[in-house]
Amino acid sequence: MHRAVPSIIFLLLIVGLVGCAPSASPVVWQDAANSWVYPAPPEKPRIKFLRQISGLADVRDEEGSGQRFINWLSGEKFVQIPMVSPYAVAADGAGRIWMTDPGIGVLYHIDLPYQKIDYFSVVSGRKLVTPTGIAFDRSRQRLFISNAGSLEILVLDSEHNYLLSLKPPSGFGRPGGLTVDQAGNLYVADVLKGTIEVFSTSGRHLKSLGSAINADGKFNHPSNVTVDPEGRLYVVDSFNFRVEVLGLDGESPRTIGGLGDSAGSFARPRGIAIDSLGHVYVADAAFDNIQVFNRKGELLLVFGQPGKGPSGFCMPAGITFDQSDRLYVTDNCAHQVKIFQFLAD
Repeated sequence: MHRAVPSIIFLLLIVGLVGCAPSASPVVWQDAANSWVYPAPPEKPRIKFLRQISGLADVRDEEGSGQRFINWLSGEKFVQIPMVSPYAVAADGAGRIWMTDPGIGVLYHIDLPYQKIDYFSVVSGRKLVTPTGIAFDRSRQRLFISNAGSLEILVLDSEHNYLLSLKPPSGFGRPGGLTVDQAGNLYVADVLKGTIEVFSTSGRHLKSLGSAINADGKFNHPSNVTVDPEGRLYVVDSFNFRVEVLGLDGESPRTIGGLGDSAGSFARPRGIAIDSLGHVYVADAAFDNIQVFNRKGELLLVFGQPGKGPSGFCMPAGITFDQSDRLYVTDNCAHQVKIFQFLAD
């Protein structure tokens, strides 16, 4: 599908391409040319489209010309490097966005204040091999990456310097989706072992969690995971086509969704995220939409459809919220990230 990928990898490995960056400027979140909201008036809007980014052309203007461009330095030449298949996404809420690309082994870093995009295939001498999940701990300014090909979690500081790597005592089967809770503990979905591995802020392995519903006590290829502010764990149990919720002490486990082709059910659930009011968002790569549920698992709304534009998706994958209720969605085969605003009031 992406015949130019080998040449891109070669350039990344040899020259470590970095976008030319001007000085910091205020982040422009809203694309003034687009005012899409959902639901449409006269209903009360809940989701507002802000902008989409598919390359440096969407991040900055060429100085003095007003013409958008994307230039990457390679020796004495400038080459065009597109996003290929962005998967998971993380954001610091101040304009820095990270995405993984497992297909070409790349970490994308979008820096909106400095109007640049960096691509990394190596961090502090460690090669990225099928990077999948990603999470950012705002309070400690640390970035976590599932380096699935080397069966480890890489821990970086906010400037992409390597700090340490994490593995459970018995090793990973295949680390996938990541999330960080309020205390800074890291949760890792192990896709092949069917568990959620939990690590402390110091990197110590705390425990392994399994399904409280499935007969074998394992999740069936868990792809992604998130935690709400109260500590409930939400696991995308992919091959069971549902989200399993592990409640607080005294709460019964429950599920959201199930296999089906109607609203409220899933066909290919991927990313999961929770807004400030506790609503649960699940991206479905088969339906090309995002479904929103309340804490009880009741469907509230569905937005998105196959296609282009603010309401169009093509295999949405990773999703995350920042502290300002901005929702980031990687649009996998459209090669971009879209940013929305949850309208709480």
